Amino acid sequence: MNAKRFFKVRGRRRIVAITAIALLLLCVASHLLSPTVCVAHESAKRAHCQSNIRQIGLACKQYSVNHRDRFPIRLTELIDGGYLNLSEVFLCPDDLALKKLLAKENLDALSSYFLVKNLKESDSSDSPLILEKPNHHGGDGGNVFYVGGHAAWVKADKLEQLYKEAGIQVPTRAPDKK
Repeated sequence: MNAKRFFKVRGRRRIVAITAIALLLLCVASHLLSPTVCVAHESAKRAHCQSNIRQIGLACKQYSVNHRDRFPIRLTELIDGGYLNLSEVFLCPDDLALKKLLAKENLDALSSYFLVKNLKESDSSDSPLILEKPNHHGGDGGNVFYVGGHAAWVKADKLEQLYKEAGIQVPTRAPDKK
């Protein structure tokens, strides 16, 4: 169909042709933009997770002010003391399927984060206080909250090193299948 003939077509056939072209362009554009959207979505999940870990960390710092510079041993102490409400703040966005299972009784087991035990406010500001559990964010790494009050993203190998230094036993990652 040449251009002159296309524009002479009237009525329903013309609407169908224009709709088909618009849908084709929409499909091509969405295909080209999908990797960018996925990267942005993962970045947003990491930022949300870092916000969660920062809130828990700041609650731990408030707890230490009232408990002779000692941090809590269990996450439930933050709820019992009124420093945090029981909510999805204890779950990484990748773990929202666990949201229904999360209850105060099993908070330490189901939380997306490890709380390093036996730390004090006077410990080194670079000591990790809260570590994200493994296998979130595609296994690329995780968020860490430090005694000094800052949170940071660390790569997977550094996160595994921090687990070992803190004495936290984590399951080994399964080898990649090729």
